[in-house]
Amino acid sequence: MGVSAYEKLGALGGPSVGGGAWQLVTTIPSPYPGSVSSMEVTGLGVDFQYYAVVGSNFQHSSGSAELRFLMGDSGGMQTGSGDYLWHRAMNDQDVSTYQSSIGFADDSIQISPGTTGTTTEPWGIDFVLYINTMRDSNNLPTAHGHYVYQEGSNGDFSGGQIFGSVSNIANMDRIGVEYAGTTIGEGRLSVYGIAHD
Repeated sequence: MGVSAYEKLGALGGPSVGGGAWQLVTTIPSPYPGSVSSMEVTGLGVDFQYYAVVGSNFQHSSGSAELRFLMGDSGGMQTGSGDYLWHRAMNDQDVSTYQSSIGFADDSIQISPGTTGTTTEPWGIDFVLYINTMRDSNNLPTAHGHYVYQEGSNGDFSGGQIFGSVSNIANMDRIGVEYAGTTIGEGRLSVYGIAHD
């Protein structure tokens, strides 16, 4: 028996649709430039265990700042200096070797650096992160995915893979995106619940 186009897409079917279906939880549109310090989505971990976080065209308001990803629970976002472990691999479009950055005991997961090279700032950052909210004696909430951005106005692009986890958290129910030390000038954030039963 064939599979219908609706069953293949599945995204409009809600939590009752079989494994693999995506349901939009919320979208935060691009703010008025400089008007918000962070974007936060709460209420996760109820209907779904797994989520996809989609970000597009993120830019900071001023200066040079890294884009950071946060996870938290009912007590708020985890921002302690030892709360996160993460690794980010990066490659430029014209370079054959990978660079990497790590956070062994950090206060967030770094999606992008504040600068590339010496002075070039990341612009138009796009990313997709898959989130597992489960927490038990053997597992921590995790994030993994990919990102890409333009290096300032020179037209070059960089991107790569990222993964990380958060500790010291009871029941993960929120995620957030922010720039370190400045506000969000532009960016759109959507969260999808992924049926995985």
